[in-house]
Amino acid sequence: MKRLEMKVSVLLVALFFSFGCNKENRTNNFYQDSNVFQDSYGRTLILHGASLYTNDEPGGYTRYNSNGAKRLINDWGLNSVRMFWNWNAIEPDSAVFAPDKLEALVRVVENFTNEGVFVVLAVNGTATSSQHLITGTWQAPAGKAVNNPDLPGALNPAVQESMRRFWDYKNYAYLQDEFIKAGKYLANRLKSNPYVLGYDILNEPWGDGLVSTVLNVNLESQLLPALYQRYITMMRETENDKYIFFEPGVLFNIKEIASFQTKLPVINDIRSGVKRLAFAPHCYLANERTNTIKNSYDSYLGILKKNYTAIQQKQQVPIYIGEWANIDYTTFSDWENYLNQHMAAFDDIKASWSYFSYIPGENNLVKGDDVTENPTANTIARVYPRATSGELLSFNYQPDTKVFKMSFINYASIEQPSEIFIPRRHFLNGYVLTVTGSTNYTQEFDSAKNLLKLKVNENREINVRITAK
Repeated sequence: MKRLEMKVSVLLVALFFSFGCNKENRTNNFYQDSNVFQDSYGRTLILHGASLYTNDEPGGYTRYNSNGAKRLINDWGLNSVRMFWNWNAIEPDSAVFAPDKLEALVRVVENFTNEGVFVVLAVNGTATSSQHLITGTWQAPAGKAVNNPDLPGALNPAVQESMRRFWDYKNYAYLQDEFIKAGKYLANRLKSNPYVLGYDILNEPWGDGLVSTVLNVNLESQLLPALYQRYITMMRETENDKYIFFEPGVLFNIKEIASFQTKLPVINDIRSGVKRLAFAPHCYLANERTNTIKNSYDSYLGILKKNYTAIQQKQQVPIYIGEWANIDYTTFSDWENYLNQHMAAFDDIKASWSYFSYIPGENNLVKGDDVTENPTANTIARVYPRATSGELLSFNYQPDTKVFKMSFINYASIEQPSEIFIPRRHFLNGYVLTVTGSTNYTQEFDSAKNLLKLKVNENREINVRITAK
């Protein structure tokens, strides 16, 4: 979401959450845990990423090339991207798919996955999300409703009617069915790519009208759960193992409006074994032009952490903040502190995130290989445990003192080492590593990727401390 500048009164019901264990002992000697992201080796993943935003159809993504992908993971340590795809481009007519548009998107996906960057694919352009992208197409039938493009978004009568029909599964089932088929069409093409992490069902969903959305009378309690379970059931026919990301209603993302609370019931997976789902909210201020929380970070982020954690415990899935920090660093005077405060809060709850949006300098978006970057990139590049060979207990990084701490329970049976990103730009003279809990370990530093690889050969609780020389 870019900016939502409206004042609304929202009545939310308090939710009470219970915490349970959702783990499965696997024959390959590691636990598969639904509460965290895990790679094929069993390592716990923390995802730091960027959103690739464009209103173009898939061919418009050609500005994101392999050079940008290398910089993303090597310079800034961002091991993932959240990439939009357009339903209308992939399926230009009902049940008619466009292989050329699909392959154009796949080529961009592979620019990143070939560099070891995970990709999350999110739909940007449905009757209930970024509606302007499909107004007038077969995906947004409006009947006799007047299309008034001068009225923004859901205030346009044609958009209102197309939203109503999308959610009316009884009478217009083909809309949701074809929407899911388009996702399956994409998933079938990418299912053999291990770095395609999964699929975000619906970007910033609106309900079947303004009342549905603003008052949340049925969006999160009825409409979204029905679509999500239908999507999961159908997607698992094509893709059984990748993650499926589900979002709350659009207003959840605004603390000033919904205070990070949701009416979503537990969303279930139908695959055998543990869930491969993720809760994927966005995190914005109501007006990103001004920092309305400059003097209340502790309170604001305390509520965020409490409510995100409660949702995670209820859903038994990892938290993936699909978008956050849509700020203008040229006018937002507290931007560096804003970013650091948020990332520290995300670290506290071991949340993954995707920064909005792509962070090179503007020339990079045109040339694709420019070496400039936005100043925010320097702050976003921070020490974090990209992959942990075991159970990640906690981690935190203090950018002012350049001190990183991490605790985890090591599983010696996991063959691959733990990986910690240490950006050279902040550790110009190198770093000092201190490991407690075991002396039976090896370390290696990949200078090209700014990556410390730590292999511990015991099943022990390990504490890591990294400081600048």
